[in-house]
Amino acid sequence: MANYDKQYYQAHRAEILKRAKAWHLAHPGVNLEVQKRRNKRLRDEMIKAYGGQCYCCGEKTAEFLSIDHIFNDGQADRKEIGRGISMLSNLRKRGWPKERLRLACMNCNWATRWGHICPHQVDKTAKAI
Repeated sequence: MANYDKQYYQAHRAEILKRAKAWHLAHPGVNLEVQKRRNKRLRDEMIKAYGGQCYCCGEKTAEFLSIDHIFNDGQADRKEIGRGISMLSNLRKRGWPKERLRLACMNCNWATRWGHICPHQVDKTAKAI
């Protein structure tokens, strides 16, 4: 069946693309709403897969959370697989790997850039002394 579908698509590609373009032009906001819902579901899935809160301070507000590259190799990842939803899609395909990634709020994520220690950790260390 899949082979037939592929053959049909190849034989009627121009017609199929023309119909799809006409539909999208007639329904301009529909595709955008579908993409927004899909992206939100993917992001929610990512947050759940990585524990639902910042590894450092425990922040749980979804809008504040992001992926943190533990070994500061995010630039290589972005160059290889892209940013945003492309990265999240790739992480889901790989089963949400946790050996190099974790969930961090933006404050903790930015504070640890270039090997710095997050102020939350400095505070904990100071209180322990």
